[in-house]
Amino acid sequence: MGILLKVRKLLIIFALTLFFIIPLAAEENLELSLYGVNRWAAGDMAEHMLCTAGGGFAVEWKLPILPILGVSGRAEGQAALGVEEDIENWWNATFMAGAFVNLPLGSAIILRPELSYGVMLHMVKSPSRDIDGVFADQIIQIAASLRISPQAMKGKGLSIELAPMYTLLTEKTAALHYVGLRAGVNYKL
Repeated sequence: MGILLKVRKLLIIFALTLFFIIPLAAEENLELSLYGVNRWAAGDMAEHMLCTAGGGFAVEWKLPILPILGVSGRAEGQAALGVEEDIENWWNATFMAGAFVNLPLGSAIILRPELSYGVMLHMVKSPSRDIDGVFADQIIQIAASLRISPQAMKGKGLSIELAPMYTLLTEKTAALHYVGLRAGVNYKL
């Protein structure tokens, strides 16, 4: 399957997820998130990159029938720090759709395991290697988010999120790995 077809297929999945989530804004089960994200390369990926840093936003919707379960759509942008000195620019754009489970750990803390699938676009420029373009990888991400609602923020629908993450990039010849951290704020509509 060609790279453009893969990207188009994954972007359609992401767009359809948002298409069904955004009209539900009138629902009280909708949450918006703004966060910073940092990923560190692991395994074979560490030969090419040290880490990425950036930010993102998410739209999350808890199912009305069973609010412990939900779906999410995420979009992120990160600058990458490559290992090789001849890489001038390296940027990543990530689009994911996922599912999560809310597990309350008391009145102010929720553990939210999340499994997401999507695409990571790499925009890389390295004149000495004759590389200048956009490359796409399918990704699978597992995150274990802690959502904390301090007493002062509870009535306002705000919470703080801290989530360790593992991201798997699937390529034709290898599987590449990242470990990372997502931290931000969430607003329940």
